[in-house]
Amino acid sequence: MGDRRNEVAEALTGAGWTVSRWNRVAAPGVEAASAPPEGEFDLVALRLDKSKEVTELALHLTLGLLKPGGRALLYGAKDEGIRSADGRIRPVTGPWATLATGGHCRLLEWRRPVDFDPEGAGLRSSLEAWRIESPDGRVGWPGVFGGERVDPGSALLIRSLEASPLRRDGDGPVLDFGAGAGVLSSALVASGVPSHHLVLLEPDALAAEAARRNVPQASVAVRSGWPGPAPEGEGWSAVVSNPPYHAGKAESLEVVTALIEGAAVDLEPRGELRIVVQRRLPVERLLRAVFAEVDAIADDGPYRVWRASCSISDAARSNVRPR
Repeated sequence: MGDRRNEVAEALTGAGWTVSRWNRVAAPGVEAASAPPEGEFDLVALRLDKSKEVTELALHLTLGLLKPGGRALLYGAKDEGIRSADGRIRPVTGPWATLATGGHCRLLEWRRPVDFDPEGAGLRSSLEAWRIESPDGRVGWPGVFGGERVDPGSALLIRSLEASPLRRDGDGPVLDFGAGAGVLSSALVASGVPSHHLVLLEPDALAAEAARRNVPQASVAVRSGWPGPAPEGEGWSAVVSNPPYHAGKAESLEVVTALIEGAAVDLEPRGELRIVVQRRLPVERLLRAVFAEVDAIADDGPYRVWRASCSISDAARSNVRPR
């Protein structure tokens, strides 16, 4: 689990193990699932996530799948918090042992006792045991973006939608790119956009499961990257997003760039792209390279909401290469 480069699974397979992978986040060539596969396992291996909540949830959902005497391995870098990574699970399992160290990394090990009682020990091994409900009734899980609260950027974008309704070109589908738990789409439904007009795109399968519950009549897809045209080859009537701009610990504009360039090609002519990003990011330059009309329509602290129209020139369109 959590090894996006798949190196551990490949090494185990090469050593003769039969390996099942659980990836919460989709990537090219990688399918995602909201929960681990069923079965009993001799070994569970987890690459430490930057979120303590994500790591804790993954351990609770998988340690009960270990056979008696089976081993759990938790590994990561010291600057990622591996020294204390077992802190949240220790009250359930007891102490973990340091199996190896090196390269500023550490490998922790726990062996399931033969008489270990998951339920009696307090192991929360089902997703429903982790369900969170916000004051407005929205469903989520720990470590899911928009699952516990509305972050300041999304809140600013929602206020901008209330002050200036989304400009749509016709009644075609509206794309919520990087939808998280469906916070923005819920606001769009409240503003009058029919939920069956919404397509929510989210690479985190657990966040997508929350979005399905929060916007039940919308279409939700688990995938990464720009999706291309709307279903049946239509243009998007509008696109909204609070896009991510980190790849692991590093900051990256790759997703934001793919969103802007893709929207420039696949929006309907009078449709609108509306996004919220930190104001320090060089987003205006990216927008003006492909959109004729670009406006900053809301500011609050470090966040800024940008609105861009889809009337771009043929010359600009030919320079765009959506990813």
